[in-house]
Amino acid sequence: MVIKAAIPSLYGGSFEIAPLELRRPGPEEVLVRIVSCGVCHTDMAMMNGSGLMVLGHEGSGVVEAVGPDAGDLRLGDHVVLSYPSCGACEACRDSRPYDCVYFSDLFMGDRLRGTIPLRYNGRIVTPFFGQGSFATFSVVHKSSAVKVPKDADLKLLGPLGCGVQTGAGAVLNYLKPRPGKAIAIFGTGSVGLSAVIAARIAGCAPIIAVDRLEPRLALAGKFGATHTVNSAAVRDVRKEILQISGGIRYALDTTGSMALMNVAMSCLLPGGRGCGVAAAGRPRVDREASAESKHWDEIIQGCAVPQVFIPRMIDYWKKGRFPFEEMLTFFKFEDINEAFRKAEAFEVVKPVLVMQA
Repeated sequence: MVIKAAIPSLYGGSFEIAPLELRRPGPEEVLVRIVSCGVCHTDMAMMNGSGLMVLGHEGSGVVEAVGPDAGDLRLGDHVVLSYPSCGACEACRDSRPYDCVYFSDLFMGDRLRGTIPLRYNGRIVTPFFGQGSFATFSVVHKSSAVKVPKDADLKLLGPLGCGVQTGAGAVLNYLKPRPGKAIAIFGTGSVGLSAVIAARIAGCAPIIAVDRLEPRLALAGKFGATHTVNSAAVRDVRKEILQISGGIRYALDTTGSMALMNVAMSCLLPGGRGCGVAAAGRPRVDREASAESKHWDEIIQGCAVPQVFIPRMIDYWKKGRFPFEEMLTFFKFEDINEAFRKAEAFEVVKPVLVMQA
């Protein structure tokens, strides 16, 4: 079948929407008509130099066809698309698909079984993250497709599959904070703001949000941050955090800034726990505490099992406890370049492309 998909321009810096050939779903695959797709920072990072690839990995849509052995997925199901996993390695069998041994290969669009489903003028086109959801249709592995209630607006739900899941999951699945304990969240893009919402759900206090953009700090306050620190306006971020909290029990870095990660580690109390989600490595352990007394990990996808965690987030949202939709700004699919421009200029927090199939 012929679909419309956004592919990076040969000259870089922009997309063009082109007709691509998409094969029918094979074993363990489904065809999804994409309703909307969030724009993630990773898409921006991959935009230049990605080769012939369809980006987009926060899709939501409707199952239009089902291949053999596609599990419990059925024609007409509403789904959010998240990361794929093999289902067979030790981590997957242990309900840790975010640690799948094939995660990196699948992240870059490889298929463990079958062929890559996209072609452009006879050339193979890689669907990023096993999705390539900057398109009107996508063929995905069954592990990527998470069934969601049909009374939830699909236009809103795509970002739950990556950015929102990463931030909220880092708090609720990995840090698992105890109520009344202090947390600092560094960076208030969509990942950090989702973490702020999750920290409020968990009952953290104080909740300290750190960023250099005042509009995002204001949104963090609306979402539950009890204190905000503008890292561009204060001389000593560490001092500010310690004055607020006396030391924090939990920390999350979403920026990838080693300087901020070092601040986060230095603010942790003995026995404190922190994590990063930007694959930036480990911060320095300060002299006041040994490496054994403070814990820091780099985690993937918020340690979330999508089939469990995405419905959990939707349930919080339906109850008015997870207002992630307030960070979304919608764009027509054909306005993808404008969506990227505004995101890169920090004019919007989370762009979402709405497809016209």
